[in-house]
Amino acid sequence: MFDKLIEKYTVEKSKVLVLAPHPDDEIIGCGGTLLLHKLEKSRIKCVYLNRSEQSIFLKNIPLNNRVALREKEVSDVAGYLCFENYYFLYDVNIKSPDNEASSALSDIVNSFNPDVLMLPWYGENHVEHKLFTLLLKNTRLELGILKYSKVLAYEVWSPIPIPTITIDITSVFPEKKFLLKKYKSMLKNMNYMAAMEGLNSYRSIYNQNGKGYAEVFLYENLGRYLFRSNKYV
Repeated sequence: MFDKLIEKYTVEKSKVLVLAPHPDDEIIGCGGTLLLHKLEKSRIKCVYLNRSEQSIFLKNIPLNNRVALREKEVSDVAGYLCFENYYFLYDVNIKSPDNEASSALSDIVNSFNPDVLMLPWYGENHVEHKLFTLLLKNTRLELGILKYSKVLAYEVWSPIPIPTITIDITSVFPEKKFLLKKYKSMLKNMNYMAAMEGLNSYRSIYNQNGKGYAEVFLYENLGRYLFRSNKYV
């Protein structure tokens, strides 16, 4: 039926590093897969670009209160998903690559040596979602990581035209919705819940006959992924 086979992927116990531009992207893009990794007792760490405290949705709240609000939401989600640790690269929204951020990201990636690296795919139509790919290109990564770490690149704002793999998240989808609800500050003005449910329902069409929910990804080793991104970033 398809020109290219889209494979069904099974989550296994791994060291997982998630790169999320903003708190809630890790849930919308790959929250179901993270819940499956939790069940497998994977080691999970997460790096956020920032707290999105400059969001227009929060503009009427004093800055210190915005930061505290977003950090509390992240803490609740990280606790539920059993993150081993999480980090923020920036304290305010930055829209261009930064040597200091690249260095910090390099230290995290090299020290953790993840089996799986999850980040927004390089075709995302959002400058801060593409920024993680740019930062990775500027990092000094060990050769083994480039060769053996596998990328699961997820979708948020821009659907992946031809995914490589699908992951059935039907069993954990109620928990995924529960986690997104913890980001109340973002849900007040944008119906991310309906968008997420619609996208994950549609993605079940590949390997689940349109039943349940699925997340899709681009899947390949990190070195190859960064090479392919040259056309986009």
